[in-house]
Amino acid sequence: MNPSPPPIKSRIKWRLWFAAWGVVLLAMLVSNPKWVPAAPLFPLGLIAVFPNGTEMAVMAWMMLLPVCVGWAFYALLTIVMVETRRNWLFVLIYVIFCLALALNVVGCNKTVEAVQGIH
Repeated sequence: MNPSPPPIKSRIKWRLWFAAWGVVLLAMLVSNPKWVPAAPLFPLGLIAVFPNGTEMAVMAWMMLLPVCVGWAFYALLTIVMVETRRNWLFVLIYVIFCLALALNVVGCNKTVEAVQGIH
């Protein structure tokens, strides 16, 4: 019976985490640097990727609870990612984390465009 491989080191996990957020920052800066002040509202982009989500995200823009829930989602994923000792579970959670970030970037672009259209 083959022993299982050693768990991924914590510093590698953190490097991957920072790399994912770095890609997000770069994507947002390339899209439109003017949107950087809206960074605290970043999790609202997850709402906007659903059907009719842009309208919901614009409404959530004015509320604190959806933003807090969004950041809690990312915090929970981060904690689980860093604390897991199983490599396959880390990879699975990291993929979910990266997909959520990618969808969030798309949703943020949709939301900010919708908010800019409000006069």
